[in-house]
Amino acid sequence: MTNGKIRNINHIIGEEGVKFICNEVIPSEWVVRTMTPDYGIDLDVELFDYEDGECVTLGEHIFFQVKATKNPRYGFYSTEFGKIRVIKYCMEVNLVERMGSAIPVLLTIVDMVNRKAFFVCINDYIRKILLIKNPQYKKQNRIIINIPVENILSSDSIENLKWYGKRAKIYSLFHEMLADINDFQNCTF
Repeated sequence: MTNGKIRNINHIIGEEGVKFICNEVIPSEWVVRTMTPDYGIDLDVELFDYEDGECVTLGEHIFFQVKATKNPRYGFYSTEFGKIRVIKYCMEVNLVERMGSAIPVLLTIVDMVNRKAFFVCINDYIRKILLIKNPQYKKQNRIIINIPVENILSSDSIENLKWYGKRAKIYSLFHEMLADINDFQNCTF
């Protein structure tokens, strides 16, 4: 009989995955905040850049949901353009859906054996794939997410992450433009 609390192997591997993202992917200038307690979002990453020699916040954030595994399920996914190689990940339906699409949530699978991380923007995946291919997906408890293995998350993909960081500002810009167009159309001269 064990004389103490048992630390689950999934928790250990999960923490290793988060450490991998923090230490191997995210630039040291960016601020990483771990979300505790964790309700689906593991990391809030705030982007910084240099201006006039000072490291300054950009006011941009990316959320990460990190899942680490020593046994990733590689496979293929058929598209209208052919088959693509993916990692298949089974997840609960209700984890990210309520956040909307303005702040990106990157579902990140860390293959701990090969020391590689793969990602998909789950907000986009819901809107552009699930709602089109499986509009009744909300009635399911779990779904399979297909993450292209070309979506490698590494220190070399930081420029891609920067675009995700700008997402809320871009959405705001379009919203303001539409409001301005509406105001202009309702003007009487």
